[in-house]
Amino acid sequence: MCCYRQICTYVCGHEVIEGELRGSPICVFLNPDSNRSCGTELGTFRIVETWAAGLCEKCSAANAEARRLGFRGLERAATQPEQETQARRRVMLKRQSNVPPGPPAAPRLAELNDLAVASLERYFMANPQVRDNVTHFMWVLMFVGSLPGWINRSRLVDELEPWFATTFDEDAQFCIRPCLRAMGREHTLDDVMVWKYDGPGISA
Repeated sequence: MCCYRQICTYVCGHEVIEGELRGSPICVFLNPDSNRSCGTELGTFRIVETWAAGLCEKCSAANAEARRLGFRGLERAATQPEQETQARRRVMLKRQSNVPPGPPAAPRLAELNDLAVASLERYFMANPQVRDNVTHFMWVLMFVGSLPGWINRSRLVDELEPWFATTFDEDAQFCIRPCLRAMGREHTLDDVMVWKYDGPGISA
């Protein structure tokens, strides 16, 4: 099973790093012979970045207390010392992930890129409902963003892009924009209409 650690960044700038490894519901390096490359050639685990369209628990509590006392909500943001601490934690986590700094030989890299695209296509063929679930579809995109930069992630985004307009509402677009920006694909949201989801709650 492909494993990951998750970092969630809030609008206040605070980050929360999950303390334990989790098994990913998707792995794009599973070939037909069931030999996995994700834990050997691509590091021990993925670091999945997520973004929340709200304040962290600490800042939310401070805002609620301020309002209870009759003050306006606080405009809290991560302080310089907090940002430095978060940066050190990121460096440590990246070291622990053991992701190779550079790609394998060109023929093997081409195989990995082709395998990733084929695996993603098989995943959606087996789970077509994922494209209609904002939470699940967002997570697939975040997982793609967690892959090493020397993997052709842009090719994988191409597989997902046709469903951006129908799947991602305003809140989802806010949360995925940093991920797309990191992959050089933020422009894929340029022609996506901003809309608000008003239907039943979506469960993960």
